[in-house]
Amino acid sequence: MSDTKPTSLSSHPKVLLVAHGSARHPDSVLPVKELARLVAERGPFTEVEAVFMKARPQADPSALNPDGPTIVVPIFMGHGYYTDVLVPQMLGIGAGNPRIVYTLPVGAHPAIPALMIKRALAACAAADLSPDQATLYLVAHGSSKPGGSGTTARHILTALQGMGVFARVDLGFLEQAPKAEGWRIAHPDGPVVALPLLVAAGAHTSQDMPRLFGFDDGAAGLRHEGGRRVVLVSSLGVEPDLVDLVIELAKCHYEAFAASLDK
Repeated sequence: MSDTKPTSLSSHPKVLLVAHGSARHPDSVLPVKELARLVAERGPFTEVEAVFMKARPQADPSALNPDGPTIVVPIFMGHGYYTDVLVPQMLGIGAGNPRIVYTLPVGAHPAIPALMIKRALAACAAADLSPDQATLYLVAHGSSKPGGSGTTARHILTALQGMGVFARVDLGFLEQAPKAEGWRIAHPDGPVVALPLLVAAGAHTSQDMPRLFGFDDGAAGLRHEGGRRVVLVSSLGVEPDLVDLVIELAKCHYEAFAASLDK
């Protein structure tokens, strides 16, 4: 058995947060970098780095821990082409490297539906809006590739519908059908609370979502349209609950990995 075999968190694994990023919107990396800082500050992991697919520092093998295991946590709201294909390709995951522990995307954590409903209810309270009179409209990224990538978003949709908090819960996508741009046709009247299933998504967060729901770039909150209220919830950012979920994912997958080496 190798001397580098991890048997506990004392083996000092490195945690690598992998996010999309944007070369056109350099500030899009800041929330994920802050998330990495807070994860390291909270512990038990002390070496935590944020890397990006479309920005610097870039996700590549040089970011891996040369002296021990690396726990790779995708900061994406669900499974898709990036998490299932591109991230593994860029980091060499599944290429015979036994030191890489690849976790679920943060959006696939079972606690995400509860976190999202909490955020939606806080926005309703700020707008003095009763959720049982409103439609909660989820907006996910999706994919233009054949088959899309909406499985995780649909699981979240089903969970939120089952909570029975809002009068109706619906789902649209930015890059696949059903397109979120048709939200006014799907919901022509009554208050709408738009909840992005996005994490630090650059232009999607600062431009696409606000414009889609009639807000100025970078804005969120409440506006009135045709006699009804439209509430836009900000995208998931650096929040204590998200820090907890990242740490839990890293710990759970690493402990399972270490246990498998003891067998």
